[in-house]
Amino acid sequence: MTSDSDSTEKNKDSIIATPGAEANATTPPIDENSANKIEVTNDSITTNDNSIEVNGTTATIKNDGTYEISGECSNGQIIVDALDANIYFIFNGISLNCNNSAPLNIINANNVYISLSEGSTNTISDSDTYNLEPGITEPDATIFSKGDLNISGKGTLNVNSVYNDAIASRDKLVIEGGIININAKNHGIKGKDLLFVAGGIGLAPLRSVINYVRDNRENYGDVQIVYGSRSKDDLVDYQEIIDEWMADDNIQVNLTIDNPQEGWDGHVGFVPNYVKELMPSTNKTVLVCGPPIMIKFTLAGLKELGFSETQVYTTMELRMKCGVGKCGRCNIGNKYVCKDGPVFRYDELGELPDEY
Repeated sequence: MTSDSDSTEKNKDSIIATPGAEANATTPPIDENSANKIEVTNDSITTNDNSIEVNGTTATIKNDGTYEISGECSNGQIIVDALDANIYFIFNGISLNCNNSAPLNIINANNVYISLSEGSTNTISDSDTYNLEPGITEPDATIFSKGDLNISGKGTLNVNSVYNDAIASRDKLVIEGGIININAKNHGIKGKDLLFVAGGIGLAPLRSVINYVRDNRENYGDVQIVYGSRSKDDLVDYQEIIDEWMADDNIQVNLTIDNPQEGWDGHVGFVPNYVKELMPSTNKTVLVCGPPIMIKFTLAGLKELGFSETQVYTTMELRMKCGVGKCGRCNIGNKYVCKDGPVFRYDELGELPDEY
């Protein structure tokens, strides 16, 4: 679903929510009767909500609310620019194409929920060219969101992406219902791109996360693993890595060992340097686990590559003793590693005293 394809081909996917998904749904109930109406046509967009900014066939939503969208437009756009807002969309027979950008472009929002009305057929499509300023790479998908995106309901959603990806979320992407048919140039559904960086036995805590991502592949974008150890013999779960992870076309695995070794024809060098050599995309969310010295230099290297501190997560488990917040051994500033962590975002480490 998120595998790369040749630029001349398209990924075609059909996604049907698993039975019982509604029982575990995270989407709050949506009151269709109280929804504001947005109707698109080839000439204009009309709405009964005066807070929505309408310019020809472009509508910009600035506030929290529930919006039912219907109609057909061959060149239009719905923009969400509502910082920290929760937006609820009801797709009720909408056909929306945009010739120069993402038809649904969620620039700012906390959560965006799309509910597909029962029995409805909805189609969102774009063109092969987006008008972006020099140096700007987003939006890069037909349905693009910088906030959490959730799709549910009992209708059908067709997404035709000629430009790049079909559905992309820079935060969490959850699909809880509906039938979603995707025809995309690149990725079908793209959630967060992930980079796992592990050293030595630091792979063990990340292994379960990696396998969870593999089992729920439709919720994530590109997945890359960089893992190293002192020697080939010290690589944890090496056979699983070879037989399963490296055999998975949807995952990029990069292995390294510290020093040359007979029988090893892979990369040789320390993990932090290898990460810099690989120059991973700075769109990725990074999870780092390993020896403290490896973590220290990996974090510095990621920053050199252009990753922001809010994209990187790491662990401080070395300081834990009792693990239940009683002994006080793991107290750093106003944090208890065992209770407030042990996983911390990189920017949170900067708020702590330099004791680690």
